[in-house]
Amino acid sequence: MLKHLKPLAIQLGVYRPMRFIHDQLFARWRLRELDKNVAFYAPFIQRGELCFDLGANIGDKMAAMVALGARVVAVEPQRECIDELTARYCGNDGVHIVAKVVGSEPGAGKLRLSAKSTQFASMMKGWHDTGDTYADVIITTFDELVREYGHPVFCKIDVEGFELEVFRGMTSPPRRLCFEYHLTDELWSGTLACLNYLEEKWHPRFNFSPIEQMAFELPTWCDHGAFVKELDVRRGDVRFFYGDVYVDFGASS
Repeated sequence: MLKHLKPLAIQLGVYRPMRFIHDQLFARWRLRELDKNVAFYAPFIQRGELCFDLGANIGDKMAAMVALGARVVAVEPQRECIDELTARYCGNDGVHIVAKVVGSEPGAGKLRLSAKSTQFASMMKGWHDTGDTYADVIITTFDELVREYGHPVFCKIDVEGFELEVFRGMTSPPRRLCFEYHLTDELWSGTLACLNYLEEKWHPRFNFSPIEQMAFELPTWCDHGAFVKELDVRRGDVRFFYGDVYVDFGASS
């Protein structure tokens, strides 16, 4: 949907039919992406199960969860994204939109905004091109969401460098989760800190999917030491600069 038409479509209440028509005629790649996401999530998300999408943005990943019949709690702090999520999923009783940030403890904070894209808003100073423009936000925790909505089987985390704070607010992890990794020199330490924290707390197994491939790169799940080595040998290779780490806390692979 053309960017300048989107706010008007949301305001007039015609966003969903306009998006459907646009995707069918002009953006069938989005339909193919949805099919790919559904196929990847299907083995570990069953109908009726609960999922969390932390950093939902405009809901492209959660669309696959919804298509699989999951109940979804979508957490997103940006007003523009919340408006689109509301227009996109209004009337779906299985979707709950939470206008907050997820961190290590409840409170208030400032979200750094990007001039380029809503995809890069972050609680972290210096993340991408975020600068001196802020939005006041309410901070919740994974544990608070669990108390309100129940314990998810799967949690997608895409919070632009704030992942470790999400983990610090998590007492009991879901069956599986994923979070965004980065192998560039300036961001590798943050990814490594997340992996080390998860290992120290729960000793899970790991796999990864590079750059929106929605397919596991490794043939088997790895323990922490082996997995860090797998990522480390790929540093410097642009095919693997970022993607998603998948973490299994005990379910069979």
